[in-house]
Amino acid sequence: EEVVKTAVPFDYIIVSGASVRDPLSCAQSISEFVMANNVRLAEVAPVDTIATVVDASTFMECVKSKETLSDLVGAVDDEEMSQERNLGTVSLISEQIEGATVLVLNKIDLALKKRLDDLGTFLTMLNPSAKQHWVSNGIVDMSQLLGTKSFLNVDVIEKQQGWRQMLRGVPRPIRLGNSRVSSFIFKARRPFHSRRLHDLLERARRGKDGFKRVLRSKGYVWLATRRDKYGLWDQAGREFTLDAGGLWYASVPKNMWPATPAEAKEIEAEFSDDQNIGDRRQHIVFIGKDMDQLGLEECLSQCLLSDEEYSCGQMGWDSMEDPFSKWFVEGYDEEEEDNATQALDDSMISDVLNLTFQRSPTVRK
Repeated sequence: EEVVKTAVPFDYIIVSGASVRDPLSCAQSISEFVMANNVRLAEVAPVDTIATVVDASTFMECVKSKETLSDLVGAVDDEEMSQERNLGTVSLISEQIEGATVLVLNKIDLALKKRLDDLGTFLTMLNPSAKQHWVSNGIVDMSQLLGTKSFLNVDVIEKQQGWRQMLRGVPRPIRLGNSRVSSFIFKARRPFHSRRLHDLLERARRGKDGFKRVLRSKGYVWLATRRDKYGLWDQAGREFTLDAGGLWYASVPKNMWPATPAEAKEIEAEFSDDQNIGDRRQHIVFIGKDMDQLGLEECLSQCLLSDEEYSCGQMGWDSMEDPFSKWFVEGYDEEEEDNATQALDDSMISDVLNLTFQRSPTVRK
């Protein structure tokens, strides 16, 4: 704001995004910021390009790292900044790549051809819409970074992320050269047993059960013990999180769904013929190098409820062990959760659905 308010004319303002922030959150803050004169900053200085630089000579090894940003740049006093720096570097690097409109692959002269094939394929799978520029010594034409008008808004960038495109059936990128990087999607219409999935994730963090070769995985999860909420599976390297993503539409009164027929039809297309299932499902993208797809699918399938467990129904599932921390969906009345959404008044449901529609595995594509 201070730069914009000065009388000095400018063509571009280049912001060096702190390594502790993902680029989309920065872009969102700029787009929504209102200056003291009640003018939106985006009207005066709109976001033009989000560029992420990747070290082509070391990136594929960094994906396997367990370091946090605090390990690399030290601790800080600011509590929010400190929490971000305790995140693993791999998760943040993945977010920076998936949120970019331009990717600069630097030091290609120091990387072997087969490594570049793997890197190019992996980055394209993470973000197929970003323009890639392969350079040496950091030399890049500024016209490829400035004035590209490649940033439209955050929603567009998120819809173009590779994992979202794969989940909705967009053809996967062609592998470069002799790259051994590949992807597959795990699907199931049966819930996971919470304890078995928890134990699998603990082993996966140690690179067991074939997860050592998984570079990135992300998608939507159905736990037997959590009927109303879907989980957002997010893995980069050895870093795993499984947090609340929002509410399944099967848990939401139909009259509270999006108003447009096209959106409602899209939601209904995800519903199972079994009304007790609705749109609940497992839907996870896996990207890795030399992955054992059959082995990984078998490990995940063993976490699904057995026929005997499935026959117990929701009442039986609710009594199963669940070691995961509690999921919190903003706006959802946790005190009334046992009574499902019927216990919520109309205003509360509207607040919940405003968030659910943004995060939904059906709508947010």
